[in-house]
Amino acid sequence: MFLEKIKNAIVAILKGIYSLLSLLNLQFTAIVALIGVVLHFTGVMDKGGAVLLIYCVVFIASIVLAVLLTFKKIFNIEKKPKEKSKVQIVKGQNETEQQIAQPQVASNKVADENQLQNQNATGYSVLAEEKPVYYQVKQNKNYIMAEYSDRYELYLKTAKGLKKIRTDYKN
Repeated sequence: MFLEKIKNAIVAILKGIYSLLSLLNLQFTAIVALIGVVLHFTGVMDKGGAVLLIYCVVFIASIVLAVLLTFKKIFNIEKKPKEKSKVQIVKGQNETEQQIAQPQVASNKVADENQLQNQNATGYSVLAEEKPVYYQVKQNKNYIMAEYSDRYELYLKTAKGLKKIRTDYKN
C-alpha cells in the first residue's frame, strides 16, 4: 500500500515534469543535459576540450530549437500546405448538385448509350449527343466537373447558373 502511493507520486511527478518540458519544447534539451551529466561524471569532458566544445554547441542548439518551437506554438506559425497537383473529385451528393446533375447524368453504360449512331439525311453516321456525368470538386464545392468520354469540363456555380471555366481533353 505504501509502495503503491510512492509509485503513484513518482509517476505524477514525472508526468508533471514531462508536461512542463512539452509546454516549452524542452524534451531534446533535457536529453542533451542528461547526456552532459553522464559525460561529466564519467570524466570524459575532463580529458579533452573537443568533447566539451561539441557538447556546448549541441546544448545551445537544442535551447535555440526549443525557443523557436515555442514561438511557433505561441504564435500559431505554420507552413503553408503545398498545392496538390491533381484535382480530387467526388460525386455530387448535396441537393443542389443533384438538381443540376440528375436530368443530365448519363448511365454507367457509356458504350451502349454514348456510342449510338443516327443516320442523317446525307447518309453519314453521326454520334448521338453524349450526356456527361457530373462530379463536385472536393477542394471547392462551388466547382462542378463534367466528365465526357473524351474530355473533362470545369464549371463554376454562380447565381445565374453554371459558368464554363475550361475544358481538358483525355489522352
